[in-house]
Amino acid sequence: MDFPLRAGGFANEPEHPRRAIWRRGGTRRRFTNEFKAQAVKRLLEGGRGLSEVATELGLSTGQLSAWRTEHLDTSKYLAASALR
Repeated sequence: MDFPLRAGGFANEPEHPRRAIWRRGGTRRRFTNEFKAQAVKRLLEGGRGLSEVATELGLSTGQLSAWRTEHLDTSKYLAASALR
């Protein structure tokens, strides 16, 4: 017997509550590049930990970490391009 699949897996599995919120049109925050850059700058130059800065800004540590990684990768790419 085939069950139709849902986002969480099989039809008889409970659905994750956040998935339901996103599908119902919940709000998704969007951040400007300037805000991201300022957040990463605060993290790198402030001498404080990732979780402290993320909490201060109302972000998850994973989100701030991803922005930091993106910033550092971009910086390395620009530095390598300048040397050519």
